[in-house]
Amino acid sequence: MNSFTKFVTISTLALFVACANQSASQVAQDVANIAGGVAAAAQTLRDANLLTADQQVKLDDAVSALQAAALAVARATNNADQQNATKEVVVAFNAVTAALANDKNLPQNVTTVLTAAEVLLPTVEALVGLPVTSTATAVAMTPDEANAVLATEAALVHP
Repeated sequence: MNSFTKFVTISTLALFVACANQSASQVAQDVANIAGGVAAAAQTLRDANLLTADQQVKLDDAVSALQAAALAVARATNNADQQNATKEVVVAFNAVTAALANDKNLPQNVTTVLTAAEVLLPTVEALVGLPVTSTATAVAMTPDEANAVLATEAALVHP
């Protein structure tokens, strides 16, 4: 192998590793934004006393599971762990939406946060190499806009 071929091979490998690391950190940030935004939305509902006691318990349990899964994504050291933790994020988010399914009069910021999470989850699943199981409602929101909504909402509760 000549020196030019070695350089190209090493450069390609370094680029691949850098992209993989960027993808892992992007997934961790996206999932942290989802968990933070949803936790803030849950706090809004709690503060406004808009849920039944049963709904609140289910929502609190789902948000706790979502936050734990987000932490697992951030701590994942390989793609298999990241995939498993991302699956937990999807399950926990589905539990959040199930807890709120019968409430059609949610505040606008809560529905916006839920929509943003629904938009971002398929991106997260794709980044870790999972088949996309989440289906976002047809909305005019990009993943970047969804991330901004979630991060902004999370900052309102956790400045």
